[in-house]
Amino acid sequence: MRKSLVAFDTDHIKEYVFGTDKLKEIRGASALLDYLNRIEMTRLGDDYQAKTIYAHGGSGLFLIDADRADEFGQRVQWKYRDESRGGASITYVVQDLPANVTDVSDDDIWETLELMRWRLREAKDKPPEAITLPSHPLMRPCDSCGVEYADAERKAKAGIRDPGEESALFCASCLKKREQDNEVKRLISSIVRGKTTSDETYLWDYLISHVRNEYDDLTPETERPHDFNVFRNFKGTRDYFGLIYADANNMGKKIEDCRSLPALQSFAQTVDMAIYEAVCAAIIKHLQIKEHLKPRQELDEGLDNPVFPFDILLLGGDDVVMVVPASVALDVALTIAEKFHELTREKDPNGEGYNLSVGVVLAPIKYPFRLLQELVGSTLKFAKKEGAKPQAEAGQQTSYGSTRINFMTVTGSTSQDFKKVYTSLSRKNMHVTGHENDLDFYATLRPYAPEQLTRLLNLIREGHKLNLGRSKLHQVREAVLKMNLTTSVSEGLAVLRNWRTDQRTFVVEQVFEFGDRYQAQHHDAQNPASLFPRVTFPWFADGKDTYRTSLLDFVELYDFVAREEGDNGYES
Repeated sequence: MRKSLVAFDTDHIKEYVFGTDKLKEIRGASALLDYLNRIEMTRLGDDYQAKTIYAHGGSGLFLIDADRADEFGQRVQWKYRDESRGGASITYVVQDLPANVTDVSDDDIWETLELMRWRLREAKDKPPEAITLPSHPLMRPCDSCGVEYADAERKAKAGIRDPGEESALFCASCLKKREQDNEVKRLISSIVRGKTTSDETYLWDYLISHVRNEYDDLTPETERPHDFNVFRNFKGTRDYFGLIYADANNMGKKIEDCRSLPALQSFAQTVDMAIYEAVCAAIIKHLQIKEHLKPRQELDEGLDNPVFPFDILLLGGDDVVMVVPASVALDVALTIAEKFHELTREKDPNGEGYNLSVGVVLAPIKYPFRLLQELVGSTLKFAKKEGAKPQAEAGQQTSYGSTRINFMTVTGSTSQDFKKVYTSLSRKNMHVTGHENDLDFYATLRPYAPEQLTRLLNLIREGHKLNLGRSKLHQVREAVLKMNLTTSVSEGLAVLRNWRTDQRTFVVEQVFEFGDRYQAQHHDAQNPASLFPRVTFPWFADGKDTYRTSLLDFVELYDFVAREEGDNGYES
């Protein structure tokens, strides 16, 4: 019997998951897609006697009898439309195996796999046939997404509505998202008790089973955050929370290197399990309930049960999107990136491991989530671009390959594009009297390699113990933003003189430390002077005509990094 491959890829995942600002709809959409991908797709494959190569992360690949392949693909498409009430869709292609392929467990079928990928990409790029939706002045749009029309005949179940939504009407797709989230929320307590649950809770089944023995205060009453406002109840957040978006680098190239189905299957399983285990490690290390939840007397009214100090919005394949308290957002991102690389290095045939890029945005809890999601996407994109540069050029020597972690904090005037923010923190081709060439100034070292970010976070915690004072740090920030070697230097030195000796020594030494890291790429054995960093406070030289500083990043994160236990937190 001739065999075929059927490849699937979910359409517009992020548009579906992040279609609204409601946390319960975001989680419900994510849970539904994961259920359809991991469970229903595999179950339908079993019905058609198809062999599952992989089915997670929004995609799937199956080996099946050629005469049943197209019917199988159509059944999966129908299941997506039916379960999501028309909100989600999936594209598939059927690729016949060459007649000369006799043993798929060993044969090199790289050309067939490459052709299949190109055909799938072509199918996804082809727009669907336009369908004109009915319209009438009296037809009411959904009160949540505002795109589809509300389904007045479909009544919302108990627990679906939030306070203030008593008269709201929702479309079938948004109602399904809310119902899915409600079902998962109901089943979490059963998972904690160790009872068998439905297939709809793979994420929480996995997380709780892997963190249970090392996660304190976990009880059946523990709940997921009801909405983003719950993050006010966590210590040190200052009405801010952190949105983390991580995505693996160069996965397309890694997939293309897989020349057989077993190699492709092993690669897909390695990446999927690594991202799950990395998130579990970060939860255990940084997101314990007792370390974040405020004392009961300080909690919001109605918050009677313990709450997880995080929520996972998307997880699978090589992606993770999660919200955490702002005080540990950078620590969580760092642990995920490091652990993912370490786990994949153990399974990588070349022993190199795979790398993540991570974007972190620290934003007010009330900030519109759809705008925040765009911002964290641009922050991640910038990290990927910088991580692709040679290490020497980037000045970030690291044992984690192209792993980079980028961050930004949201203020009232923040641009929605990180590249524009980065541009505002640099000044190029500035003429300076006495210098042969024009100079470039960079007020940030972002994005960071893991080792450099670890050092920056440790320095911030040391700065907390020294009580550097927010007023002086703000003055340093203003001096740095002048981005020149005159007023920037004079104002920076003026602030420096106002610190105590130990504070002054600490601040200067961190500039020298980062300057030494960047100077390493300019070392010349014939020129002993090149072996030492050149510092013109608050700047250090990166080569002949470029000046950088770590101080603005230090100041920007100063209030968002959790203080170590025993630090009294007093700031003058």
